Amino acid sequence: LGSLLNIKEFQNVDYFSLSYIEESARPRCLKTHLHWSLLPEQIRNGTKKPKMIVILRNSEDTCVSLYHHSQIVEKYRGTFEEFCTLFLAGRVCFGPFWKQVLSFWEQRHRENLLFIKYKEMKDDLPAVIRKIATFLGKTFTEEEIKRLSEHLSLESMKKNPAVNHEELLEELRKIGHTISDNCFIRSGIVGAFKSKMSPDMIKKFKVWSEENLIGTELAVE
Repeated sequence: LGSLLNIKEFQNVDYFSLSYIEESARPRCLKTHLHWSLLPEQIRNGTKKPKMIVILRNSEDTCVSLYHHSQIVEKYRGTFEEFCTLFLAGRVCFGPFWKQVLSFWEQRHRENLLFIKYKEMKDDLPAVIRKIATFLGKTFTEEEIKRLSEHLSLESMKKNPAVNHEELLEELRKIGHTISDNCFIRSGIVGAFKSKMSPDMIKKFKVWSEENLIGTELAVE
C-alpha cells in the first residue's frame, strides 16, 4: 500500500474512487486486464454496449513480457524458469492466462467487440488502423494513417513519456525497486520467447496451449 500511495501522489490520480473516470471527457478510452466476469454487469448483459477492442497475444511472448513487468513493478526476484512455471499454473497477475483470454473469446459474437491479434499489428499496422477505424465509425486519410503508424511504432513509443513511463520508473526506484534501464517499453518482437525460453519450456507451453484451445476455434501465433 505504501508503494501505491507514493505512485498515487506522483501521478495525481485518485486510485480509490471512480471520480477520475466519471469526470473524464467523452469519448473515453479505458484499458483493462480484467476477466470478462469482472466487467460491469451492464456490459455483460448487453444493456450497455461500449466499443471494446480485445488484443490477443501468444502465451509465450505474454509470459516473457509479464516476467519483465513483474521484475519492475512487483519486485519479482525469482528465475525466469520459475516464473514460467507460475505462469503455466495460473499463479501470476491476471492469470490463469487462457481463462482470461477465452472469457472474452466466448463473447466474440457480440457486435461491440473487435478482436485484434498482436501479430496482425506487427505485420501490417496500417491495415489494423483501418480495421479499428471502421469498427469505431471513423475515417482517416492515407496521410493520417501514415502519421498514426509512425506515432504508434515501437520506436516512437519508446520515446513517448506518456507510454514509456520514465517518471513512474523513477518513482519506483525511490521506493526500492531495482530497474536496470529507463525503458518501460521493450522489444515487442513476435516470437522473442524463442531466445529466452528453453526448448523444454517451449514444449510445455505448446502442449498447454493446445489443451486449453481444444474446440475454441482460436489460434494465436
